[in-house]
Amino acid sequence: MFASLLALALAAPFASALLIHDIQVGGPGTLTFSPSNIQASPGDILNFVFQQVNHTATQSTFANPCVPMMDANGNAIGFDSGFMPVPSTQTANFPSYQVTVNATTPLWVFCRQNGHCGKGMVFSVNAPATGNTFDAFQAAAMAQNGTASAPAPPTSASAAPSASDTATPTGMQTVVGAAPTAGASSGSPTDHRVIVGGTNGLVYTPNTVVANPGDTVTFEYHAANHTATQSSFADPCRKLSLTSTTGQVGFDSDFQPVSADATVFPTYTMMVNSTTPIWVYCRQTGHCGKGMVFAVNPPTTGNTYAAFMQNALMLNGTGTTGTTAPTSGVGKNAAAGGGLALLLVTGALSLLL
Repeated sequence: MFASLLALALAAPFASALLIHDIQVGGPGTLTFSPSNIQASPGDILNFVFQQVNHTATQSTFANPCVPMMDANGNAIGFDSGFMPVPSTQTANFPSYQVTVNATTPLWVFCRQNGHCGKGMVFSVNAPATGNTFDAFQAAAMAQNGTASAPAPPTSASAAPSASDTATPTGMQTVVGAAPTAGASSGSPTDHRVIVGGTNGLVYTPNTVVANPGDTVTFEYHAANHTATQSSFADPCRKLSLTSTTGQVGFDSDFQPVSADATVFPTYTMMVNSTTPIWVYCRQTGHCGKGMVFAVNPPTTGNTYAAFMQNALMLNGTGTTGTTAPTSGVGKNAAAGGGLALLLVTGALSLLL
């Protein structure tokens, strides 16, 4: 589908190019990932598109198909989309979640909705043709019936699996610094929840957080239609992929339309890999120029959050690029997928140049 079109578009100027693999998750009366097993190369992107009713794409291991992948301390380290509720009446604008493949090592994935993994709702990338095959993985999930408990932590850090060796959510791929290792933070990872828009106006609430490597930041979208898009201090209102001189792509949640009467809100989660500042803006027309910006670990002097916001206000959003979306929500629980193709093509070019 879209993967083939992208490959053809980039085949002429480059010897190889990344592919985007679309995976349908669920659907009316269906507890499956479709396709259920694919082959992917490092740099390829897995695009999980969630349909009815409420599913996840959660990384596990072959030995424990229905348990999130864990490190030596028993902390979940694999990717996890979180639950993606989709009304049975929804027919378009399905929410999606992207993961970048880092190696040819097999990836094992399951839906952590109650009972789904035990009914065979699993997925794999680069599963071997013999031995630990996809069929064996699915059979193990069904044999355990989703009741397996988390394994005991390994006795040494060297025995722990490393999620960063296999795949990362796209929100992680361009955060400056090395991937977190076991024990990198002072305690258990923290999830920092940030409200985007809503009754507070054109703001992120809070507008800054201090996060450790291994922490996550979850953007929760309220009315009307916003993004969380990585930029740089020097260019607050432009995608990082358009300004980076080192090939960084930058994460982008894409537009998330939410109606004023919504009671369930879409989210987008990224992982922090270092203490380096991360600069974020809303790329809805005019929002960045009105100060709708956010930062992780901004310095207290020099390139401060206040200076970052002032720069955005001074530019008045005139540096903003990218697709413009409607400024109002389109319905409850709808997370727009439009603009993904443009983002990934831009990301592919910036990675390859």
